[in-house]
Amino acid sequence: MFEYLDDGDTQYVSFNCGWIQLQDPSRIEQFLVEMAPSKINDSMGFKWISVYNPSKAENYEIPNVSALRQEYQQLRQLNLFQIERLARKYNVLSGKWMCFVPTSHVDYVWSCIARAVVQGRLGYLAKVAVSQRGGSVIHVICVYTNNYLDSVERKIIKYELKNILIEANTNVRRLSYKPDIYTHLGIYQNHPVFSETIDWIRW
Repeated sequence: MFEYLDDGDTQYVSFNCGWIQLQDPSRIEQFLVEMAPSKINDSMGFKWISVYNPSKAENYEIPNVSALRQEYQQLRQLNLFQIERLARKYNVLSGKWMCFVPTSHVDYVWSCIARAVVQGRLGYLAKVAVSQRGGSVIHVICVYTNNYLDSVERKIIKYELKNILIEANTNVRRLSYKPDIYTHLGIYQNHPVFSETIDWIRW
């Protein structure tokens, strides 16, 4: 599967449910080279490459997504109050800042973000979409927050992420924020009631 690894050493990462995740932060530079999103594609059985910083995680309760979806289907009235109530009830509170990067730039942008997560400058988790068979044109990179209802946490990570991307002279010029509950409930563009994202910044 990873023929391009000279020594075959992949013990510093985990492979689970389509995710590749760094397990040894001291090997972040090796990880960024060997598990670069331009090198990994979905034909290998993976969808995401990620880094995790447990010191930034605050919500350890398991979200109940199946129960969330069941109650959502029974709602007679859709509004933000109901969505927020369901998010709290079923502990589906995480959300992510997103940027979209072409394959030609994704390795560099991802490396800047991944290092920042490991260093504790951003949230507890970041992930990047792998390439697709035939060549992916655009990759989404997500930087997570613990609670999308916490506007202070959301704002802190927004401006820190923006500063990191500017300092590194990346080509990213826009970030948008989406709660995970929207993803689980299928709230995307052109939804009749809700906007797909709840916050954004452009520079």
